Order: sequence, then C-alpha cells, then structure tokens
Amino acid sequence: MREHPRWSDAAETCVPCARKAPRPELPEHPLFAPWRRELRETAPTCVDLKVPHYLKPESFDPGPGDCFAHGSVAWLDEPRWPSCGVCARPLEMCVQLTPAVLADFLPGGRGLAALFCFHCGVAKNSDPRVAYVRLVEPRHRVTGPEAWQSASSGWRRESLRVTPASPATELPPAIWYRYRSEITPETASSALFGFDALDLDGPFPKGFDPDQLEEVGEEYDDWLAQQRGGASWGGARLGGVARWDQADATPSCAHGEMPHLLDYGGGQFLDGALHVFSCRERVCELAFVAEF
Repeated sequence: MREHPRWSDAAETCVPCARKAPRPELPEHPLFAPWRRELRETAPTCVDLKVPHYLKPESFDPGPGDCFAHGSVAWLDEPRWPSCGVCARPLEMCVQLTPAVLADFLPGGRGLAALFCFHCGVAKNSDPRVAYVRLVEPRHRVTGPEAWQSASSGWRRESLRVTPASPATELPPAIWYRYRSEITPETASSALFGFDALDLDGPFPKGFDPDQLEEVGEEYDDWLAQQRGGASWGGARLGGVARWDQADATPSCAHGEMPHLLDYGGGQFLDGALHVFSCRERVCELAFVAEF
C-alpha cells in the first residue's frame, strides 16, 4: 500500500455516464482492503445493451427512435449506404444507438452508427477506411444492397431490436488490469495482476491465506463475483472499460488517450468485439479497434 497507494486508472479510461448508479457492494477481503474504498468510489458506470441472439432473431423494421443491430437498414446523416474504403464493398451493419440513449455519455443530439467491413477489417482492425463508426443525426432511412455476401460470423439480414438496461457499476476483471499493467505499472492492480507482478512474501493480513497468492487474479475475480447486482455482458455495452480479448490497444488522438465508449460483439466478432472510443475534448472523430 505504501509503494502502490493507487489501485488503478480504470475510471479515467472510459467515457463517464451522467446518470448515477449504485456503488458496488464489495465484501471484506484482507488482501484488497487497503483499496476497497477507491474500488467502490471509482467503479465505472456502464449500460448493457441487450442484443437478441443472432440464431434466435426478433426482427422488426427500425425507425429513427430505435436502437438496433444487424440488418440492412440504417438511419444516417446522408442518403447513401457506406462502403469500405479499401475494397469498395458495402459495409455490414453492426449496431445503431439513438441520440436519447447516447445522451448520458455523449450529449449533443446525435446517435451512433457502426458499420464494418469483415472482408478487410481482420487485417486492418483499426483502419478508419474499413468501418463507418460515427455520431449521426438519424435523418435518412438507408437500405443496403439486395445481394449481400456477409463475411462476419453471425450477421442477420433482419434488423434486431437492441434494449438498453439501467446504468450499473462494474469493476474490471483481473485480466483487464493485467493488460493495463503495461501502461500503468505503478498502480497496485498492476503490481498484483500484471505481467511483472510482485512476489509477495509477507507479512500478510490477519485471516489471509498466502496460498491464495498462487492465483491472485482468480481470487480477485471470485471476490467480485460475491457483489450483489452489477452489470452483465449481453452482446453490447455503453461505457465501462473495454473488454479486451488480447491486449490493451487503446487509441489516442490529439488530446491524449481516448476513453472507451462502446463495446459491440453481437455474434459478429466471435470472441472479440468492436471497441469504440471518443475524444476527451469531444472534438476529434470517434476511433475503433476490432478484435476477433
């Protein structure tokens, strides 16, 4: 605790939510006790976005006031379907969120549309040419081409309604801290879970079993699992930390490291997701990183 007084920078890595959510209820734990208050006070707020399973579609015709995923319909600023800047194929619809849903994270009267080229995006996973990830005013109902050759793992021609949940706080899992440790090696979470984790040899807190240090990350995740409430991953999520599958690849803009805004899986990215980020000053374009 003396050498690593700060637990992590998790709250600074994601776009804050304007709506309040209850703080996580963390049980006592002798190893994490020194940072328990910080963990509760800085737990990021997120909004789960329920996407129907792509094998069990609940199709509908989306309007400008709907959140939806998949399909061949989009509500955009301009009356044309976006194409890949590398191969010129029409992009595949991923997810669209209304201005009302996005307002708690990015006020300003615009929603978010995310379309992606799965032909080129695997090799160019953060190239802005392979996706249309933008803040939009839903003025024009645009439809994709009739003949479509999908290259994703689970795209559906039908649009699927996306249902936002209530805001909830959720602490990152141990693997997130492990990936983050290469960026913030000075934090306590990096010292405990990082690739260069400390070799702790005591003295230990009363009631703590040193054998738990053999799998300290699992001990932490089991501890978090005891909290009541919290969010649950449902295919898409606004806010919270990026659910990295391989490594922390947070992009930067002219104003520094970009906070995380949205994760979208939706059956289209296998075990990965489309991670979307926003400028801290809200003046630069959105950025993304795709994992598969």
